[in-house]
Amino acid sequence: METIRGTQLSKFPLEPLNIVADLLYYDGPFLSLLELEHDSGESYYFYYWCNLDERCNRWLIFRVTRKQITGYLTGKTTLREIISHPIDHYYFLGDMDNDSEWQQLYLVMFADLPHSYWPKENSWFNRELSGVSEADWKILEQRFLTDSSYYDDRVSEIEVVSGDTIDEDWLPKRGQRLSGVAQTELTNRISRETLEQVLTEVIGKQLETLLPKLLEEIVLKTLAKPSTASLIAN
Repeated sequence: METIRGTQLSKFPLEPLNIVADLLYYDGPFLSLLELEHDSGESYYFYYWCNLDERCNRWLIFRVTRKQITGYLTGKTTLREIISHPIDHYYFLGDMDNDSEWQQLYLVMFADLPHSYWPKENSWFNRELSGVSEADWKILEQRFLTDSSYYDDRVSEIEVVSGDTIDEDWLPKRGQRLSGVAQTELTNRISRETLEQVLTEVIGKQLETLLPKLLEEIVLKTLAKPSTASLIAN
């Protein structure tokens, strides 16, 4: 398998992720949809199979919006288009063994994602060829393909527009302190617990004195503006 370029993590920061459905399945899942529940709602993530060796399967994990999920299932967008426009500007890429344990896990920027892991240009969803089970398809229909999901799609549009206007430079680099933009973006993107884990792993020990104050500010900001936090978290 290809060498991973990124920041190595000692622990997966998105726990617990619960499976919603397998979207592509051939003798095992190739693309799965999972959700992370938190106080302000839930966030969705794609698990995309990239490669394997004699010990592990390599997975690409990245956040997706309801609008992207619906667009993929209805043939409005391809899997390649979704992967090539990550709303968080980064991915998790790692190797999981047969016991579902991570042997290595990295935070990978868009520019460092190997092109061999990208789906083909015509990576459209095809219900008949997808291998998705009837039970999983019923779940997907109820949650993403009904009229009641219209409002949630409009909220997702706000999220995508917001994400597209943010430059990748807000992300912290190893050994650097967080800028004001980075603090704001991380506050809006992930939960308090996830933030603590990601910051500690990516930036290092120098954040130990900064983190308690930052987390206190985040909690106060979230309590003061619950509607904004809820919109972005979904």
